[in-house]
Amino acid sequence: MKSKLLLILLILISMLIACSTDTTVEQQVNPFDSSGLLAQKNNTFAVHTIGSTVIHPNDLTKAKIKKVIDSVSNQSSLENFKEQHPSIEITQEPAFLVFDTNKLVHTSYSYEDLLAFLQK
Repeated sequence: MKSKLLLILLILISMLIACSTDTTVEQQVNPFDSSGLLAQKNNTFAVHTIGSTVIHPNDLTKAKIKKVIDSVSNQSSLENFKEQHPSIEITQEPAFLVFDTNKLVHTSYSYEDLLAFLQK
């Protein structure tokens, strides 16, 4: 009888411990996750331009770049970009930003520098 009571007590204690243990894992929040700036596929890059210089995907194809471009977007106003993405420091336009799936990997203020980065 004592062994059954001890077994029941042990099971109840185990259940209480299991239920009270915090099983949530905190994840580090990436500030770019919801920004729409990141590349969507692994081993690809997203290119964003800010200012009057507009880049089309065909422009990059003609430049014989080696990196795989997932997306290309253009924003005409530096002020609007700063409002939408205050954590990214851009000092002038045109600006060219390159993101992988996690972070900003390259910032440039000249198209030639952007192409040099993408051709590496």
